[in-house]
Parts: sequence; structure tokens; C-alpha cells
Amino acid sequence: EAELREIEEAERKAEEERRAKKAEERAKAQAEERAKAEAEASRERAVVEKAREVAKEGVEAGDAKVQVAFKYKGQAWTKSFEVARGCLVLDLKEKMMAKAPEEAAWFELQRGGRR
Repeated sequence: EAELREIEEAERKAEEERRAKKAEERAKAQAEERAKAEAEASRERAVVEKAREVAKEGVEAGDAKVQVAFKYKGQAWTKSFEVARGCLVLDLKEKMMAKAPEEAAWFELQRGGRR
């Protein structure tokens, strides 16, 4: 009887250790995934900032008025946006999505019907 309890206790402890190890491995994998995502986001921000710098080189300062034509379900309209000269298309898209700039990557703008 005592031996049986010892065996059961040892099995219970072994199972707890396996569960703890799995939980630790999951936590480690999640931390690594978060670190990768943060590094990727940081790289993307750096690329965008570099592109903004390059775009502004040699461009006279000031704002430009950009008209964007929309077509949706058979209707068409235009809207004007003020953007800094030399800015990126991404900057225009973020301005268009002022309430949710993170959604700027969810759509594309076309020029003359082409990407």
C-alpha cells in the first residue's frame, strides 16, 4: 500500500514536471515570437523612415494638394488631401485613414487604373 502511494506520488510529480516544462517551452516560444515580431516592426519602421528621407531629398518644402478619385459600387467621387511635398504614398494613405492610420496597409492606390 505504501509502495503504491509512493509510485503514484512519483508519477504525479513526473506529470507535474512535464506540464511545467511544456508551459515553460510555450512561454519561451511566445517570447521569441514576440521578439521576432517587434524586430520586424522595428525594421519596417526604419525602412519607412529611410524612404521618407530619400523622398524628401531635393524636393522643395511645402504642401501639395492631392486629389484621390474613388469608385465603389457604381458611384464615383473625389476628395482632396494636403500632404507634404516629397512624402510617401504611405503618408497619403495614413492621412486618408486619419482615424485608423494602421489600416493604411489594407488598401492600395492606383494611378490610371494601374498599381
